[in-house]
Amino acid sequence: MELTPKNKRAMRLQTWTFVMLFLAVAGLTAWLSTRYKYEADWTAAGRHTLSEASVAVLDAMPGPVNITAFTGSGQQPASQRLRKAIGELIKRYQRHKPDISLTFKDLNLEPDAVRELGITVEGELVVEYNNRKENLKAPSEQAITNALQRLVRSAERRLVFLQGHGERKPGGEANHDLGEWGAQLKETGVAYQTLNLSIDAAIPEDAAALVIASPQVDLLEGEVEIIKRYVERGGNLLWLADPGPLHNLEPLAKVLGVEFKPGTIVDPTGQLLRISHPAFI
Repeated sequence: MELTPKNKRAMRLQTWTFVMLFLAVAGLTAWLSTRYKYEADWTAAGRHTLSEASVAVLDAMPGPVNITAFTGSGQQPASQRLRKAIGELIKRYQRHKPDISLTFKDLNLEPDAVRELGITVEGELVVEYNNRKENLKAPSEQAITNALQRLVRSAERRLVFLQGHGERKPGGEANHDLGEWGAQLKETGVAYQTLNLSIDAAIPEDAAALVIASPQVDLLEGEVEIIKRYVERGGNLLWLADPGPLHNLEPLAKVLGVEFKPGTIVDPTGQLLRISHPAFI
């Protein structure tokens, strides 16, 4: 085909039009990338994505979080790998909460900070939120999330366990105690205390709930009255009752509208495990 001046002008126009469109699309893409960010985790188990529980904890933290990691020199290969692993872990949190900061400090160059913060191992983290601190010796998502949860809850109300009548103890180690539950409460940042109403004749104002864990001897009439008034004012109550007598708590059951009837709960699946004792459900 013979290229006439008219055809040449048309080809140049097409070329310039394509270049201008390409530059416009590239510019628009660059502009959108500064305003919208999308990341996808295509790993088999979603190992680069935070769990729903971790995201929920971050959503409950309105203020900034400062994390300091103490490692060896950044020139050492082992320390470089450790810093990289910690950085990748914290990035997962930063995607959901951008005001989480991460600072690395050299153990050998910061002896005063190491002593002041009680750093004992390489890779230890100090997590700070709302003027409170937590040390983590083995960083992981579960450990960091639990620490954040404790920092959030440290100013919240606490569980109050009734004591003085042979109740199960939240910090006890006997088989009938609730030591494992008490340890889990501490791990997730839920504070608790014990209360003997014969000594302190009032339930604390900051009690999130009163726990009555299977008393073994009768409560005094005045103690029952204190608990009744607490419930009638809208206080929360967790009552763990064993089979047998209520030990003078019948008036409390009446206020709550609770009836304790004789009977046995049968679990058919227990027969598969050859367990015949009704206490095992």
